[in-house]
Amino acid sequence: LYMSTSANNDARNINIRNNISNSGTTYGIYANGASNAISNACLENNQSPGLTSTYNGIYIASGNNASVTNSKISNIKTGANAYGIYVTSSSGVKIINNIINDIISFNSTTTSYGAAGIHIATTSNGAVIVNNSISGIYDGTNKVSALYAAAGIRLYASTGHQVYYNSVNMYGEALGVNNAAGYSSAMCMSQAAVTTCDIRNNTFVNTMVGKASTYKAYAIWLAAAANWTSTTID
Repeated sequence: LYMSTSANNDARNINIRNNISNSGTTYGIYANGASNAISNACLENNQSPGLTSTYNGIYIASGNNASVTNSKISNIKTGANAYGIYVTSSSGVKIINNIINDIISFNSTTTSYGAAGIHIATTSNGAVIVNNSISGIYDGTNKVSALYAAAGIRLYASTGHQVYYNSVNMYGEALGVNNAAGYSSAMCMSQAAVTTCDIRNNTFVNTMVGKASTYKAYAIWLAAAANWTSTTID
């Protein structure tokens, strides 16, 4: 589903299930415009089998003040980047009361692909992420970079995010097949420029294990000391 560049579109009660796409980048819902609202969407069992294919469940671009609410995104599998909800060039986006589970990138060789339940990218200040349930985020390659390692909520860039009352459960065995070091996180602030965030009253659990004894499973992963600048985690 493509929501055009016009503003204030409203998409409700959409079901996107059991699809296989062979294109380079696939979107379940692509919302491109300010104040677009997506609610009660269900995206299940969608795959993009190519080893260089990115799959975005819901993709928000150039969408200041857009919202994604009361939706379910589950069982996305792809060979490159796998995202439940991806936000870019969109400030003030509200992501509230969604269920995101089983987001899987199965590429076993490329370390610059990643998997995340919610990914907030560049030029997207002030994301509001509230009361979401996220679990089962898996990556086929062991990674030690906060930019790419599997994460429930990845605050990749931008500032001023509000993250409240979310439940993230990272569990099971990492998919990386070798003994290289690997990391994962329930919530990650990926770069030093991610500051001025308010993160409170969340449940972040990470019990993942890897083949290497050096595997690290973080509940909260801050990539740099600068992430603490005007940031509250409680």
